[in-house]
Amino acid sequence: FRGKPGIERFVVLSFRDSAELTKAFKQKSINAAVGMSETDVEGEENVSIYNIPLTSAVMTFLNNSSPILSDAKVRRALNQATDKDAILKAIGYPLIKVDQPFLKGQLGYSSEYAQAVYNKNGAEKLLDEAGWLKTASGIREKDGKSLSLRLFSQSLTEYAVVTQALQKQWYDVGVALDVILQPEQELQS
Repeated sequence: FRGKPGIERFVVLSFRDSAELTKAFKQKSINAAVGMSETDVEGEENVSIYNIPLTSAVMTFLNNSSPILSDAKVRRALNQATDKDAILKAIGYPLIKVDQPFLKGQLGYSSEYAQAVYNKNGAEKLLDEAGWLKTASGIREKDGKSLSLRLFSQSLTEYAVVTQALQKQWYDVGVALDVILQPEQELQS
């Protein structure tokens, strides 16, 4: 090609959390990083920021065997109650929207399997049909039980933004969402 590469070595390091990554970058122990935000490097000199969409996705998985989530109408309502465009915008850097488990360009991707788009009224109708009725508190109930879910997520900045958005969006249709952010090692064990 064009001769010998201009670098002598390329070392990949991983960090347990974003605080360790940011500290290493600011101490100049590393000279490039993935997963930092612009606020992490504010005030740093000679820093170039590149936003390159990756072929990956972050998804919310529902426990279909739970009493509440075993109802397909509830699952469809949660999907319709999720404003994915607003969540992507809140992240603060360019992202490509994902509408199904297979990503565009992957074997198996077909637009016919795309998930429903944001439709708050449709979500509320589905929850009504499933017997979950709104109370004065704004949270829905059925047979004396509140429509309350727990969501476990990794304690990364982007995931906190996503879970806070889900918490608000689902509350707007009458679903209480308890978010539990955990370090990766706890979440994976």
